[in-house]
Amino acid sequence: MHNHFDNWQIGIHRRKWQHSFEPLEDRCLLDSTVVFSELMYHPLSNNDDLEWVELQNQNWVDMDLSGWRLSGGIDYEFPAGTKINGRDYLVVAANPTALQNQTGYSQSHGPFTGRLSNGGEQLLLLDNNDRVMNVIDYRDGGRWPVEPDGSGFSLAKIHPDTTSEVVESWSHSLQRNGTPGAFNFAEPGDTVQETLLGESVPVRALVPDNANLGLTWTEMNFDDSSWLSGTTGVGYERGSGYDPFFGLDLDSPPGGQTATPMFGENETVYIRVPFEITTDLSQYDSIRLRMMYDDGFVAYINDTEVASANAPTNLDYNSGALAIHDDGAAVHFVDFDIKTPMCWQSTD
Repeated sequence: MHNHFDNWQIGIHRRKWQHSFEPLEDRCLLDSTVVFSELMYHPLSNNDDLEWVELQNQNWVDMDLSGWRLSGGIDYEFPAGTKINGRDYLVVAANPTALQNQTGYSQSHGPFTGRLSNGGEQLLLLDNNDRVMNVIDYRDGGRWPVEPDGSGFSLAKIHPDTTSEVVESWSHSLQRNGTPGAFNFAEPGDTVQETLLGESVPVRALVPDNANLGLTWTEMNFDDSSWLSGTTGVGYERGSGYDPFFGLDLDSPPGGQTATPMFGENETVYIRVPFEITTDLSQYDSIRLRMMYDDGFVAYINDTEVASANAPTNLDYNSGALAIHDDGAAVHFVDFDIKTPMCWQSTD
């Protein structure tokens, strides 16, 4: 083949939600059917622009929120015509654009003024007559979950039909960045997916000219500072069609770096993608590598091989793929079940 291309994503399938909840004793709800259901009060890296509040309509009929407002550490008044559909969610963000860039959720209201306290405070939902419709007085300790306090997880109501005022109604989100505008937790039997490593992430690459490195380059602490740098995917183009997928074109690397041609020089390129996982992987059933490749690859995690396609049994620094993965297939992800995140060896 006269092209080379590799791109990837790493995703995980979370364990089916297996918590069992004992029925709460009867509690008197306020006369509102719209309640607080999720808060991102202390985002990762203290980025206040990523704060947001989610409301949920506990009724089956639509509610008109015109003139209602949030009060406490933040202030926001819902404009005329604002409605929340029955059993649906509504999000108010400090910066709707920042929230969309982080999570993909594009329907948030805002921005609100003020900021949510990292240590906890009382938030009020008031109707258009300034009557208190719902209250949450959250904290970052005591009986309140501590995970939402700066770890990137949200404060999330366990079940949508419980009251907001009691600590027993709340837990932390199971996925980083929370679930704005969606059900907080999977129902029994459901599967939740989370992306650990997406596309267009930092990468370093080397087209080797000898076998001196062996497999030392797959080790976690290997020094790759002299390698080409860019973002995924990695490769070269001899025809047309792959260019939009490149973050690191070996023939024309970004930032004025010296080109390291692969075509006609070597069938192998070494690719390293460093990242850190802080999530407890024991709560997931599987980890999945989604790979675009032409024509083959071998993937490693900290010097342990975890996946491959069209690769020879005995690898060398100039190994080539054993079969063709044609151009049309190479721009679509192929899924591989793996166990942990990785470094890469790729073969052309």
